[in-house]
Amino acid sequence: LMEMRQVKTAEELALWRRAYVYFYRAHCFARDYILTHGTDVTDLEVAYATELWINDILYSELNLSGGKLHHGVASAVGIGVRAGAVTGYPHPNQPYFNRIGRGMALQVSGGARIGGYGHENYRAYIIADESGGFDPHMQKLWEVSQHCCDMQRDLSIEGRTCSSVAWEIHRYQVAQGVQQYVYHRPAHGAGVEGHQSPYLSLGDHTMLRRNMCFSEEPGLYDPDNGCGFNWSDTIVVGLKSGYRMSRVPYSQEWCWIKL
Repeated sequence: LMEMRQVKTAEELALWRRAYVYFYRAHCFARDYILTHGTDVTDLEVAYATELWINDILYSELNLSGGKLHHGVASAVGIGVRAGAVTGYPHPNQPYFNRIGRGMALQVSGGARIGGYGHENYRAYIIADESGGFDPHMQKLWEVSQHCCDMQRDLSIEGRTCSSVAWEIHRYQVAQGVQQYVYHRPAHGAGVEGHQSPYLSLGDHTMLRRNMCFSEEPGLYDPDNGCGFNWSDTIVVGLKSGYRMSRVPYSQEWCWIKL
């Protein structure tokens, strides 16, 4: 049954794409909130403020006022923000409650769904230090992980195997000398369950088919230096290249910020 759900229909992708419209707006709000309030707020405040703002819009447009029964089921945008040392782990089992500071890595993450369809959308930030500069080690990890995201998109072609895509990404990470910061596979399959097969991993030889959906997580993590960069999105397998659901930029202009 799970294998029958790996390739998404046009209707499923349309709902998925609609959910990402709200996700795009949420990321814009979160970034503006951080730039506006800077070091006066915690990562928790940014997350809660963003989640309230975007769900007010989503539920209003779904016409949920009045608490209608069986209406707008499985529709929500969830936002998480982590700042500082907690970015050095893929999924730390602790609360995100840290005042945002200069010289930190920061991640805005979460998931958005309409009618159960949608997925993750993360962006990895570097905050300039007191001098206005960016830490060279953070820059290196950010640049390599960001490039690996582009690699995954371009390699997500019908007829390739999951393992071959993972191998290309890991080979690049090793060539860049960052293999010690690799903690997990580049991506997992995405569906209404969240994580589902197949997986972009060295041991999964499943053939990619058009309209399969995957997360985008060739992240790099350095807990010793208290920084890490994980991205996610939905990458849809195509005939000549994959494509992303999100319109949130992956650029230095967007992600390297000064407070």
